[in-house]
Amino acid sequence: MSDTALVPWPPVVPLALAPTAQPPDIVQCAVQLNDRDKKAIVQAFQTGAYEMAATFVWSKAIAALKKQLSVLGMEFVGEMLGRTDLDESSNPMTDIREDEAIELAEQLGMVNTTEALRLRTGQNLVSHFLDPDVSRQEQMYPDEATTILRSCVVNFLAVPLSRTQQPFLELRAKLESETLDADSAEADALADSPYFYVRTTLTVLLTQLKNAAGAKLEHAAGNINALLPAMWPNLREKDKWQTGETYAIVQAADRKIAAAGLRRALMAVRGFDFVPESLRSETFRAAARAVLSAHFAYDNFHNEPKPMATLAKLGTSIPGPALADCFTAVLCVRLGNLWGYSRAAQTSADHFLKLFRPAQWEGYFNKLLPGDSRILSKIGYEDKPLARWQELLGELDLEEMTLDPRVAKMITADVKKKGQVQKTAQALRARVMQEA
Repeated sequence: MSDTALVPWPPVVPLALAPTAQPPDIVQCAVQLNDRDKKAIVQAFQTGAYEMAATFVWSKAIAALKKQLSVLGMEFVGEMLGRTDLDESSNPMTDIREDEAIELAEQLGMVNTTEALRLRTGQNLVSHFLDPDVSRQEQMYPDEATTILRSCVVNFLAVPLSRTQQPFLELRAKLESETLDADSAEADALADSPYFYVRTTLTVLLTQLKNAAGAKLEHAAGNINALLPAMWPNLREKDKWQTGETYAIVQAADRKIAAAGLRRALMAVRGFDFVPESLRSETFRAAARAVLSAHFAYDNFHNEPKPMATLAKLGTSIPGPALADCFTAVLCVRLGNLWGYSRAAQTSADHFLKLFRPAQWEGYFNKLLPGDSRILSKIGYEDKPLARWQELLGELDLEEMTLDPRVAKMITADVKKKGQVQKTAQALRARVMQEA
């Protein structure tokens, strides 16, 4: 990659800790914790209060992560997460879900894929043991609590909270203060950059088009026109729809400079197929996000039925821009997690799944699933969701579909091939995170 590439985030190397390091040694590396907190954690381990220790350190780590993300600007975070409800007045502590924070940290390179997997496992365990019925009957094992402590310290608590986001801030400042040429070195380098560099650059520009004013807006309009042709061939469907929806938003808001710049860019790449005729899709996407919020939060089995029922009642035709979010949401409910699934939400989920036409299923398998990290994680690393995935595939007419070789080994209802399905999902997810 060229030295002139726009680099939004520096590579992060996790703190090295000996595999045999014990809680008293691990906790001493947590520079963000005060002595009283460190002492309390060690005492909790010594007295067998493993859930208490894990929950406490988890809350400190996830708060530190959300504070780091908020420095980027909540509008930008919302764009990266596909959350149109987030703006600069949003509270990162309450408005960003834990799973979203971990996902975004992985996409931005703040944590690597292995550490992100460990953090998600930690999140599942902490959430599981927050259930009073579980904590009265079962106990977290000391090695589980130690793993959570290690992940939290290694990734977030071992560095000062003021760790700089300077490369990202420099990227944003460059795009706000300069108008680049289509044949500039930056545009050439961007075409060959890792996907998360491309996506971050696109998201910064779209955010500026919707919110910037004066010279900053003029630079953003010029830069989207110069850089979108370099990015477009490699953009995923979801990001192309995001670009088209941004055009609809700035056009409706009468932001003439932004609309003109983005219109020229879309015309250059023949991208108007991705501009929605209406914002109906946003209604579906908001409902899908509500389902995901319930699914990844505490007591999800109890809370999933209501938002899932709301999503299932929105209509009989799912708009194209909302397909990715809707597939992810309903499949999360149908597949469940490593503990099981919400039985009360299944009727609505099954009804909604029947709305997807065979061509949409084929499109999901070939175009969306290879980039759907949440579903790939479930079928690649969790046995119960994998079993329900193969059960669902048995209900579909797969023989009529033409499948991409990348996913074909994963689209089989044959339970004897579950190892093959898992390996394929794991490989695809690893590729997503390398490109994210």
